Amino acid sequence: MKSFTDFYEYSTEQQQLLPKVVNLLSQIEERAKHIYGKQRAHPRIDFRGLIVVSFSIDFSEPIEIYSGEMITVLGRSVSQSGISLICPDHIAQEELFLKLPLSESMDTWFSSKIVRKRRILDAFWEYGIQFQARLDV
Repeated sequence: MKSFTDFYEYSTEQQQLLPKVVNLLSQIEERAKHIYGKQRAHPRIDFRGLIVVSFSIDFSEPIEIYSGEMITVLGRSVSQSGISLICPDHIAQEELFLKLPLSESMDTWFSSKIVRKRRILDAFWEYGIQFQARLDV
């Protein structure tokens, strides 16, 4: 049984709300940039792309990436140290594997950790994800 909603399986209502959520988060980010911009270790860049998340049970070996449920979610902004993701589901698990499209011909996996989460418009969650290590898979 799937416990998370894949981007390609969003309901009509979720598809209609997603642009509103992205716009709201962009407005919040613009206001917060002046407050938190100097505190951040790396500058953020807008990123609107699809990211694959693997909810593996065991994080001892990179091969475990393929052992758990995998979903596609929307990325919102990225920096050298992490990424912001949007999805309709609450994620309780702290450690994740992420696959990012770093170029047209290459995807890269990262072991990652959720460091921030917040509910947006009672329909989606935004997650601040910190990259832990780049993986060779």
